[in-house]
Amino acid sequence: MKAQIKQKYMHMKMLEQQIEKMQEQLQTFDNQLQEISSMKSAVEEIKTVKSGVEILVPLATGIFVKASIKQPDHVLVNVGAQTAVPRKADEALTMLNDQLAEIEKLKHNFSRQLEQMTQKGSAIEHEMRGLLEKHIAQGGTLDFDEDNEGASQKEHEEA
Repeated sequence: MKAQIKQKYMHMKMLEQQIEKMQEQLQTFDNQLQEISSMKSAVEEIKTVKSGVEILVPLATGIFVKASIKQPDHVLVNVGAQTAVPRKADEALTMLNDQLAEIEKLKHNFSRQLEQMTQKGSAIEHEMRGLLEKHIAQGGTLDFDEDNEGASQKEHEEA
């Protein structure tokens, strides 16, 4: 029975680590969604600017340069390998909307998986508690060493 308890405990710990990683990934998705939404807003805003209007362009935090808009209906899109290609602003918006939709889809799938893993972890915890209660009712005791991630178990004999 101790082996079963140990196995359930280790499985639960492994699930906890996976859940934590999935939660971090969900946070990354949220950050990406926010960043893409900001880019989308910037493209939509630049489309409304008239040609020749002077704007401030950020170079770094708190550092700007004055620039003049020449083609507000065109933007440069980074395609990787330090390469940018000209696109119509509407094409860029379509691309950003596609990226938003894809990330939302991934986030939804990850959320479902996270929910399933959380339910599985709860079920394992419930099973483990039942085994522990049964083991203790039969006179056994267990000590879980938290510094060793719960892997160490010791049975104490009564004198």
